[in-house]
Amino acid sequence: MRGFYFFVRLFSLIVLINAASIVYVEDLPAFSALAPCAGSAVEYAVQALTYSDCPPGVTALQSCACTKDQNSAALSATLSSQVLASCGTIASDDVSSASVVLSNYCNQAQTANPFPSPTNGVTEYITQIPAWSDLGPCAGSALEYLVQSLTYQQCPPGAPALVSCACLKDQNSLLVSEGINSQVTESCGTTHSEDVASAQAVFAGYCGLNNGTSVFPTPTQFPGSLTYYITDMQEYSSLAPCAMSAVYNQALYTLTYGDCPPNPGPLASCACAKDGNNGSISSAISSDVSGECGSTASADIASALSVFGFYCSAAMGQVKAQGITNSGMNWKETHFQRIR
Repeated sequence: MRGFYFFVRLFSLIVLINAASIVYVEDLPAFSALAPCAGSAVEYAVQALTYSDCPPGVTALQSCACTKDQNSAALSATLSSQVLASCGTIASDDVSSASVVLSNYCNQAQTANPFPSPTNGVTEYITQIPAWSDLGPCAGSALEYLVQSLTYQQCPPGAPALVSCACLKDQNSLLVSEGINSQVTESCGTTHSEDVASAQAVFAGYCGLNNGTSVFPTPTQFPGSLTYYITDMQEYSSLAPCAMSAVYNQALYTLTYGDCPPNPGPLASCACAKDGNNGSISSAISSDVSGECGSTASADIASALSVFGFYCSAAMGQVKAQGITNSGMNWKETHFQRIR
């Protein structure tokens, strides 16, 4: 009789251990690998059973969902439509992944991997790639949003999973590419043609990280390969403060705020050659100097345009600026020191 009670107690202990190992579907390790849209659909499908069909306790719900009547079959039948409603009509990969997680919920002793584990070894997000920082801010910001916003619903947030999801899953890469065409055009205005091409090339290089065949664009740079800004030139320092401000605002600050990359060489190429920047900058400098310098505007306009012209000639390697002492300094700090 003592042996009988021993086996009864042992059986009860095993039942308790097994019960304790059961978790809700959202607590499964495999669940965290789902895209947010698919995870929400799976969680809702299971938890909705507690509204009327199943008790809410963790073990009772799992048993009810997976073994009672036809609950498991009903869950599987409705899950596809729920995932497609959450993730989009082309989200076939998400449907498959959600089904794997649902199966894992009912068989929690097994392991499951709803997505093939990324083997790309990527540890960087697109904004950490040097080629991204070479884009003009208008293009870089649009590309950052298009890729990173995938983590809101379509993709897991980790760097290796995101590059795999953004480029290989469903038609995400097509959505990003189409978004580049529209959003970069809207953000970058009249210079958008080159910005669109550059952003597309950076995204293509990013996607190449999945198989180690990345080719990133190199920024266009004039033969002069400038390592300084226009505000570092002696010629700039000789301008009247009112003209200084105009040159600073139009040939440096405004450009790096929107259209041009911030590094000296690519910035000079962008300012002096990209699309119609040279002409529009010259016109804006003239307008600003006229407004800032008053009665002496004609002479100051000529001086300011001469400095910008010399800067572009130096960028093209036609002349060499002398007395550069502030190369690499923060151009905002340098500018405000000079006009005080």
